[in-house]
Amino acid sequence: MYAFASYNAKKEKEIFLSMDEWNKIQFNLIKNIYEIKKYDKQAEEYENIYSILVLLGKAKISVEQSNFKKSEFYLENALMKAKDENLKSLISLRLSKVMIQQKKIDKAINILNKIDQPGWKDLSLNILNNIKK
Repeated sequence: MYAFASYNAKKEKEIFLSMDEWNKIQFNLIKNIYEIKKYDKQAEEYENIYSILVLLGKAKISVEQSNFKKSEFYLENALMKAKDENLKSLISLRLSKVMIQQKKIDKAINILNKIDQPGWKDLSLNILNNIKK
């Protein structure tokens, strides 16, 4: 009987700790949303890596809220500002996934076909194969 009670106490403690971790994650997410909103104006005005990262963060939040149109807008802006080819490939992959969510398959295929960087091309081909199935 003691072993069972000890086991239950251990499991309750694990559940409590995991709930505590989840609350911390939620708090940090809300904090990050506030931080990202704080830099909205900078992301619009400047064309540097920080503004691109803010746009990527806003796109991620928009996807989590199922607002794919807004996410598409942020990703397209980030793609226009990006100068590095690897970063452009990453943004293009994300943009194509958003397009697929919106049932804009032709646009997604066009975006994926434009990716030509090594490594990124393989990921785009994988997505293209899944689209065609």
